[in-house]
Amino acid sequence: MVTARKKYTAKTAEEKQKEIEELSEKMTNQLSSYFVSEEALKEHLAFMSIFYNYSLRNATLIQSQFMGASAVGSFKFWKDKGVSVKKGEKGIKIFVPTPVTYFNRDGEWIQLQYADPREKIQIENGKLETKKKLFFDIGHVFEYTQTDAREKGMPVSEIFGQYYQDGVIDNEDEMLVALHKVSENVGFEILPIPPRELGVAKGVAFPNEKIIALNPRNTAYENVTTLLHELAHARLHTPDVRDSFTKAEREFQAEMVSYVVASRYGIDTENFSLSYLAGWTQQGKELKDKEMLLNGVRTAASEFIETIDNHFSEIQRSKENELMQPTQLLLMEYGALSNASLRTIETEDLKEIIHDIITNKVEQLQHPAFKQELDQLRNVSENLLTFEQVNKDFIQLFNDTFKDNFALINQQEMTNPKILIQWSESELMSNELMGFAEGNDRMAKLEKEVFFDKEKAYSYLETRYHVLIPNGDTVDLINPDRLDIGNGEYKSPYEQLIAENKLTDMQHHEILRELALYTHEKQQAINTKSKRKNLEYVR
Repeated sequence: MVTARKKYTAKTAEEKQKEIEELSEKMTNQLSSYFVSEEALKEHLAFMSIFYNYSLRNATLIQSQFMGASAVGSFKFWKDKGVSVKKGEKGIKIFVPTPVTYFNRDGEWIQLQYADPREKIQIENGKLETKKKLFFDIGHVFEYTQTDAREKGMPVSEIFGQYYQDGVIDNEDEMLVALHKVSENVGFEILPIPPRELGVAKGVAFPNEKIIALNPRNTAYENVTTLLHELAHARLHTPDVRDSFTKAEREFQAEMVSYVVASRYGIDTENFSLSYLAGWTQQGKELKDKEMLLNGVRTAASEFIETIDNHFSEIQRSKENELMQPTQLLLMEYGALSNASLRTIETEDLKEIIHDIITNKVEQLQHPAFKQELDQLRNVSENLLTFEQVNKDFIQLFNDTFKDNFALINQQEMTNPKILIQWSESELMSNELMGFAEGNDRMAKLEKEVFFDKEKAYSYLETRYHVLIPNGDTVDLINPDRLDIGNGEYKSPYEQLIAENKLTDMQHHEILRELALYTHEKQQAINTKSKRKNLEYVR
């Protein structure tokens, strides 16, 4: 297994070009001295010897259905090796020789299965003439990639294993998105499903149709390296120039581009690329003008890297923007009973406020049980160099540390009414900020469950919560009385707010809108789920 864990780092144009030159030269030099050792060949022959040697007729039949197949076996063959055929895979048809015995009954040749008891005895004693005719039934075999042999770690030869590489790529999904952008630049479409069976081929480019297809049996790792290879074909071997290159030259350029670009992002394909390239550059296959071919490699690799780098730069900028918080935060300070206060603070004042809280306001933080969280928060807050560091993780750390006394809220999140659970005897809710409608729904369901639980008769769950409602540039804070979930007095926080006359008309309007939207979204989800079930039934 190959692992790729080199993270993306931006480089200058000169650094990129130098790296492309060095990688191209390195691979070219290695190719000139590449050879397959006698031990590797013996190992490969020993591995291949476990597979049945099919007749020329069957070998041709197998290749017509599954191009490139070499390691094939019957369902039983794979089962005996502890390997399973993957669900949905279709067997490769072969002719299975089936000899049928006939016996002579009064000058007529009859199948042995139709002999009567007396004739069977005569046949056994050699008194009736017999002969065999060879017929062929249709059997099925399966190729290595149609099984879970790789996943189960079936031992293979070094040579065979080079063609089925696997590994882990950092930012795998984003790399595939970047390669789709490369395909757009070269005017090709990447098909999710190939138009025909690709056999053992990892992918194929159709230059006239301007499409690239990937083998659905590929690992994600193979999809990245294969796309680089096929995109290089798309970029360098367009229909108008394709015939000016030999097959060997085209494959040399495509795999060199794949190797160079993959290496740029820490994806190690050296063993595979070296053996693949050697197959096209050795054994009498001539490369007419290697320098011209390498110039094409450098051009394509440079263009691909530029597109991929731009994509990762966009991702990086996006992540940095996500980390940025507005200059205003909301600090909730809990008081006795239902009292709590809410104030707006500037992020530049946060370090001083945290220091004040740690030093003066929360005595229980000196207890050893709080030491680890407190030390972590102190270290983070002392090193707050930029506003961007006040991210979700920091806010969560603050709230976990000071959960009995304070809560920090990103004012950017206050786009709709919220419920803040200060504490609750229910393990399902504590120190949590959520949309008002969601919190109201959860607490209403819990009220019903506790109220009708006969084993817990007359019990309830004391809960302290607060309601925050955006009001222009400010946020209104409402402190209801404690809610005893399960005693039947109020069925939900909304009912309590109405009963205690806590809401102004404007606040009531905002909460009703939130509840209506939440109900609509829930119903839409139910309808969508119902439609999916109906579609599945129709299929």
